[in-house]
Amino acid sequence: MDKVSDELKPFCASFLDPDRPGWYAIHRDGFLFLEPEYDPTNPDTFDVDASLIFKADTFFPGFSTIQLVSSLNHYITGNTVRVAEFQDTPEFKDAASVRAFDYSTKGEWTACVYSVLTSNDGRASYDGP
Repeated sequence: MDKVSDELKPFCASFLDPDRPGWYAIHRDGFLFLEPEYDPTNPDTFDVDASLIFKADTFFPGFSTIQLVSSLNHYITGNTVRVAEFQDTPEFKDAASVRAFDYSTKGEWTACVYSVLTSNDGRASYDGP
């Protein structure tokens, strides 16, 4: 894919539905949707819409961010899995920071993502298992 720089290619990935081969999470109108690769709504942009950049330690040590390849200034945020443009605020950085816990489903790697919460004393903590 030409849209991803050589520097970011190692961090590029997609969310796949482990129960439906060929179904990818794509973004549209600020949300993520599952869509089949064999019948995409927008065939011309499907590859870039289904591609995400995972970066470790972006805002907090031990937590990652997930950016859209199509709009590198937009991140997946919060437990409602919305897409939002970057804002240089503590609240945005909390919502855009995630920690993934991996496990195996049907022989494929899958990630469970938990959002960062900020405690009253300003230290980052997470809501996870």
